[in-house]
Amino acid sequence: MATDASALKELHSELSCPVCLDLFREPVILECGHHFCHVCITQCWEAKSDEHPTCPQCRKTCPQKLRPNSLLCNVVDSVRRARSMDLKPGDTERPDLCEEHEEKLKLYCEDDQLAICLVCGMSRGHKTHNVIPINEAFENYKVTLWNNIYMEQKGGGSFKTFMQLSCQHIRQLLL
Repeated sequence: MATDASALKELHSELSCPVCLDLFREPVILECGHHFCHVCITQCWEAKSDEHPTCPQCRKTCPQKLRPNSLLCNVVDSVRRARSMDLKPGDTERPDLCEEHEEKLKLYCEDDQLAICLVCGMSRGHKTHNVIPINEAFENYKVTLWNNIYMEQKGGGSFKTFMQLSCQHIRQLLL
């Protein structure tokens, strides 16, 4: 029997566009039966500029007649609403999850100064970067923060600018 987490991942996968890999937005169905976001399929076809557009999934030739799928749209909206119920009031998305992979942010890329998930950490974009566990980054930054506060109290630097930058970094690390 599948766990709730694996069932949710499977549902998310079924409700994701094969082009952008995100939950469908304005889903349309092609004559071959495959679904795509309206924007994604339109961009695919514009990029190819073929006389006879094809389905990116099965490569069958399809007329450019895009039929909206309101049932699928309603299901995706329900999943989005259910997912947003887990959020705190005022939040629009889960701040502790990677936007791209929806995995927990467990690493910190020091080169990009960005909290990332394990998948991002192994990707080409971060593979050559200095990536450390997010807890370690938080501790390092806390030490740096206290050192800078101490130096500021001794009389040097722009405290307001420093504090604004520090607050931004702390918010990122505490996600």
